[in-house]
Amino acid sequence: MTACFTSLAVAYMKYYDLEKNPKKLNELKALTYIKPWSRINSYLVGMIVGYVLYEMPRKRWKISKLGALLGWCYAIATGLGTVYGLYRTPQGHSQTKPEAVFYGTVSRTLWASAVSWVVFACVIGKGGPVNSILSWSAFAPLAKLTYCAYLLHPILIYVYYRSVVTPFHYSDYNMVYLFLGTIVLSYAAAYIMSVCAEAPFMALEKLILPTKGSSTRDKKQSSETSKLLQDSDPTLLKIRGHICTD
Repeated sequence: MTACFTSLAVAYMKYYDLEKNPKKLNELKALTYIKPWSRINSYLVGMIVGYVLYEMPRKRWKISKLGALLGWCYAIATGLGTVYGLYRTPQGHSQTKPEAVFYGTVSRTLWASAVSWVVFACVIGKGGPVNSILSWSAFAPLAKLTYCAYLLHPILIYVYYRSVVTPFHYSDYNMVYLFLGTIVLSYAAAYIMSVCAEAPFMALEKLILPTKGSSTRDKKQSSETSKLLQDSDPTLLKIRGHICTD
């Protein structure tokens, strides 16, 4: 994580003045946008939270109401600051070098920590209405398509912009329209990809590499069924609606 922070800080210190030299944008993007080590911090935050949740039954984490309140304040402030921290930049406010370096270096990590708090709070029972909303059953089908949508949506965006033959006129309406259209098309494509690729391979993975829990559960069910067939009269089983097979 320290190495990631250091590499990002050095890159933004060198390329922060993009307004004076826009050609440097591609160089900065190559260093900070597509490289895996420039994004590893978000994954590390998720790994830390996953470990904490795994250890929770042993440690029995207890957080007071004040602690939960401070956690939610941090998550809200950090999330809004990350999303709207550059609000004035398109309006003509030039970032200073410290601002550019700080935001570019820690913004992704702070966003991941804000999302992680939401997950952690919901698991320990401090989610309140947020947990009720996120636990809505209607989100379950969409949740299964989220990763496919994540993989496919850049392709759809790229295809759209490569097919445009006239200059794009920016407006709030156009951006909302494109945003909603991209979401719908992304999830439609994700459904097709999930049905044709992800779901079949997940089924094959379960057959080839069964988990320990599923194997134990199957053996337990098989043992209970065998005991039932041995200890019960076949006629009685038939009356109860069971089907006995050899």
